[in-house]
Amino acid sequence: MQLREKQKAKFIYGVLEKQFRGYFKRAKSMQGQTGENLMTILETRLDNVVFRLGFARTRKEARQMVTHGHICVNGRRVDIPSFRMRPGELVSVAPKAKELL
Repeated sequence: MQLREKQKAKFIYGVLEKQFRGYFKRAKSMQGQTGENLMTILETRLDNVVFRLGFARTRKEARQMVTHGHICVNGRRVDIPSFRMRPGELVSVAPKAKELL
């Protein structure tokens, strides 16, 4: 049952095993419940934030938007989908990519 849940989370967030293990290790070392910490880490990835903001219809589409450089964080272009967002950071669409939305 735990394996199924892990695989489901990996599939939903588009994360491979090695990266997921790193996230789990980080979540385990953080204070609080490991499961909640892991979900917090996964939810603060840039590709997931773009999806949650409604810039993309799917997480895969959001990942592609980030990879192609259509997203800016605090005015700077970021093309790393696993970029970890922090509270207060501003996410916007790059000026040249405005016509995509």
